[in-house]
Amino acid sequence: MGSSYIELWTTSEEDLKPCESLNYGVGGSTIADQQRFLQRIAVPLRPESLVVYAGSNDMTGARFGSKRGTLVAAGVLDYLDSVRDALPECRILYVSITQAPVRVRAHHEIRLANAIIRRGIGSRQGMEFVDTDAAILRAQGTDGDLFEADRLHLNASGYRVFASVIRSALLGG
Repeated sequence: MGSSYIELWTTSEEDLKPCESLNYGVGGSTIADQQRFLQRIAVPLRPESLVVYAGSNDMTGARFGSKRGTLVAAGVLDYLDSVRDALPECRILYVSITQAPVRVRAHHEIRLANAIIRRGIGSRQGMEFVDTDAAILRAQGTDGDLFEADRLHLNASGYRVFASVIRSALLGG
């Protein structure tokens, strides 16, 4: 579940094999939106695992409306606690917020949010932090551009990196 990174990940079902998957992403969604979607979408499905990408649209780097990393991290951790409460047996994998090139003004806040979320998840049962951002940053330096022309969304090469890290986490690696 998540925002446009999930919505536009059209190869997720194939990329995550042998795990069975359903893709529920809503472009432009915020943490508050994900809270609202939780009861309507995830809870009725009773998933064994839930991969979550949320928080990036809360930190755009825009002069007005972009939230601080500390506030986004608190919102994400509250959301993940809501997931835990609603789905106590579900394994929760939180995917780090990506430092997309178009959001360079928010990179410091994104790194801060990811660090706080990573620490917060470390003290919670059944939750894992999946650091796709570090893998994308490494690959960006060696494989060239991993983003679409909008410099926000991943292209096919970017999704291969993204998928590889998530699949490995799902399979316990």
